[in-house]
Amino acid sequence: MKEPLSTRLLALLSLWLGFCRQSAFGFRPLFSGSASRGTWKRSSSSPSALLVERETAAVPPSPAGEPTTPLAAPVLDLEGEAAPKTTLIEEGALHLREYPGGLSVPWTQFEEQREAWWNGIVNSRSPDVVSALVEQTRAVGETALKSVPNPTRKLEAFRHQKNLDKLYQTQFKSSSDGKTVSVSREALSPFVCDEAEDVLVLVNGVVRPELSALSSASEFYLGSLGGAGDEIVSVLEREGLLSFIPEWTNFDQLRDYEDSYPVFDRKKFDHGMAKFAALNLACASDAAVLRVNPGVKVEKPLQILHVAVAPEESDAETLPTASHPRVILSMGEGAQARVVHSSVSISSSSSSAAAAEGETPKGGLVNGATVVGMGEGAELKLDVLQELEEGRGWWHWEQMAVRNAPKASVSICEILRGSESSRLNTQIDSPGECRQELSSLIMAGGRQQLTACQMIHHRKGGGTTEQLHKNVMADRGDACWRGRVRIEHGADQTACAQMCRTLTVNPGTKATVIPSLEILTDDVTATHGATVSDIPEAEVFYLTSRGIPRGAARYMLLQGFVEDIARGLTDKRAEKRVMEKLDRMAPDVLSGAAGR
Repeated sequence: MKEPLSTRLLALLSLWLGFCRQSAFGFRPLFSGSASRGTWKRSSSSPSALLVERETAAVPPSPAGEPTTPLAAPVLDLEGEAAPKTTLIEEGALHLREYPGGLSVPWTQFEEQREAWWNGIVNSRSPDVVSALVEQTRAVGETALKSVPNPTRKLEAFRHQKNLDKLYQTQFKSSSDGKTVSVSREALSPFVCDEAEDVLVLVNGVVRPELSALSSASEFYLGSLGGAGDEIVSVLEREGLLSFIPEWTNFDQLRDYEDSYPVFDRKKFDHGMAKFAALNLACASDAAVLRVNPGVKVEKPLQILHVAVAPEESDAETLPTASHPRVILSMGEGAQARVVHSSVSISSSSSSAAAAEGETPKGGLVNGATVVGMGEGAELKLDVLQELEEGRGWWHWEQMAVRNAPKASVSICEILRGSESSRLNTQIDSPGECRQELSSLIMAGGRQQLTACQMIHHRKGGGTTEQLHKNVMADRGDACWRGRVRIEHGADQTACAQMCRTLTVNPGTKATVIPSLEILTDDVTATHGATVSDIPEAEVFYLTSRGIPRGAARYMLLQGFVEDIARGLTDKRAEKRVMEKLDRMAPDVLSGAAGR
């Protein structure tokens, strides 16, 4: 007997609603990318229900050309984190992957391709590690990598990351030549801080002592994780810095009170740090370690310089490299230090030739991670400089997590001016009665897409936060800033000031600014705000009325806007490079100033 049309339509509607109910992405039909790989059939138990039977498909090959194998079984596991499980929807065979935290993702061919991208990087990592300790931390990274959903633009953290699909379409191979690739001291000298007596150099994520300049000071240790003594390693383990993954290790830190909403939830409140930080931990062969002993004041700045080197070969079969620099900073009680953390790149001759001919150079992915642990009463001034070559196929994604301590003070200055695409996520944990200052600057010119995401979590009262971010954009530059400050229940007497200012040099640029202030208690002092504007004509008029030519007035305002952040840098040569980038971004304004 033939079934009525209404019965068929109800069956289809029921199936569609069942898919949408399980999806974390809202009521959207999820047949695309999965129905084409399956067959439609009727259920023997319920003839009126249409089901999707998904065919078993091989995972796409890894970028290295070898079949992609599952990640190795984890040696270590952390509390509350487990590998995702796959379930069935209704009576069909369309798979969902469920992750810790309540997020379910439909397992389509697009998810398989994303998974193959991550696995390809992990499976191509170098087997050489500096110590057995790195093997253990790698296992933690593998566990976390399988426990976190793949970033997509359907997740809030990556909604404005327009080039995320382009990243997935670019195949990378983890660098295995960090110890052997040739880099000259002359090539590094422009990026070395003049004041620094101790400079630690990493090449493609591996510490290179022969390129470094290190003293024999006993007050602190600056070097490779493999050379750190048992005492330092035990301190790092006790502080939880060796395998800390932001938004994963502290994922269970969700609710202190029943009426609190999650701090992290994988969907809306995260900054997307966990997946890339887990990839860094799973692939890192080495780590740069700075341990300042309690009560020690380091007079001269210390520098950690990471150099990413593009592959020499220019043939189509050679994949761009992915390096995974890892930096661990540990400040003892009452310790004081100034640290310059720089990321630069050196293109090979073939990449330079490709760029000169208008082709896309090889470049690579710099997937960095920095973990900072503060002791009680410690003081740290940290400059983070992203100075990779502009528009040469370089991607720079870094996750930085800072654990502040009572009576401690941390001041961070971030500059993002290089690479084709950059994303710097910063997370600061404030336990109360401490101070954190965060100033940052994005300089996006050409077709650069630069992103800064910052989260400051006040768990207890008495803390102070000052947060200032600035964007300056020209040509077709795209800048995105997401600032989040959360003040928990009971964190009284907290003072917080958050501000973002954006200045555009010409039409055609794009700025996305998302300030967020979440206050769950009453006794606080908090402000936030954001502005986006051209060079203000009212201020130009004021200067011209004092006899200053219009071109010079515009340049003075633009220069002052940038110098407000740049003059706080420890490395004055880096400050000069920032101002040189500004001149390249605004040649018309500069020529107007020169023609006065």
